[in-house]
Amino acid sequence: MYAVFAQDSWSLSDRLTLVYGLRYDYDAQPQNVPRDRTNPIEAPLDDGIHRDANNISPRAGFTWDPIGGGRTLIRGGYGRFYDKVFLLVARNALLARQSISLSGATPPRSSARAPSRRAISCRRASRSRSEHQPVRSEMQIPYVDQVSLGVERQFGRDWAAAVNLVRNWGADLLVSDNTNLGPPTVLTAANAPSLGVNNPTPQQLGRPYYGSTNRLDKAYNNIQMVSSSGWSSYYGVQFTLEKRFSDGYSLRANYILSESKDDGSDFTQAEQPNDPYNRAASGPSRPSTSVTG
Repeated sequence: MYAVFAQDSWSLSDRLTLVYGLRYDYDAQPQNVPRDRTNPIEAPLDDGIHRDANNISPRAGFTWDPIGGGRTLIRGGYGRFYDKVFLLVARNALLARQSISLSGATPPRSSARAPSRRAISCRRASRSRSEHQPVRSEMQIPYVDQVSLGVERQFGRDWAAAVNLVRNWGADLLVSDNTNLGPPTVLTAANAPSLGVNNPTPQQLGRPYYGSTNRLDKAYNNIQMVSSSGWSSYYGVQFTLEKRFSDGYSLRANYILSESKDDGSDFTQAEQPNDPYNRAASGPSRPSTSVTG
């Protein structure tokens, strides 16, 4: 991982200060992993994870004292922040030769949702059918854009209150989709026995059901395609009240009203879309409030 940044500030007046900067990140993902080109499974695989080289992050902010005297301040800013591609992704994809089982394996047949040839993959045996964990070669580095705007007001000698608006947009988030799933069937009490679901719960009824045998390519079980195709959205209002004491002590209370949405959730915890055919239906939307002190 390599990164460089530059930052500067400019006081336009006693009441207005600008802060601005630029950062560049380069994530040197593993490359040059040899493949057995005589093996029909390994032959189409790339030799490493795509290195995304255009990760430029602008940052800008301001502090404005509209009245003077420093008792009322308005602050705002924008920034882009890049994440990292977890080594877990590289490990699963690049150690394929150490974890692959070729017994009874056959090359993948083409299908509408089968992984493309531009993918690196890790495969393990699963009963009579093998499984894949491919990574798309064009995978990008995840990032989030953040905009904030807030006002802070001091009351008396030792009280202060603030309100801040925060808006985040996440893009190119890591997502793992099972691209070998056939079209789902809506689970009902009538068809549950034929699908092998005994005593379905109320939460299961009316939801898409895939089963363990509904696969586009019958030679394989699950094909968990890792890609940077996820997104997220967050906006919130933050309220703060602070009481300052002598000797540098203070007491602060915060209240946050927010809502977050995404279609990939937490990649490291394997919380992926329940319905890869319709991520919008399975992506979580979480309005929330929180109070801290």
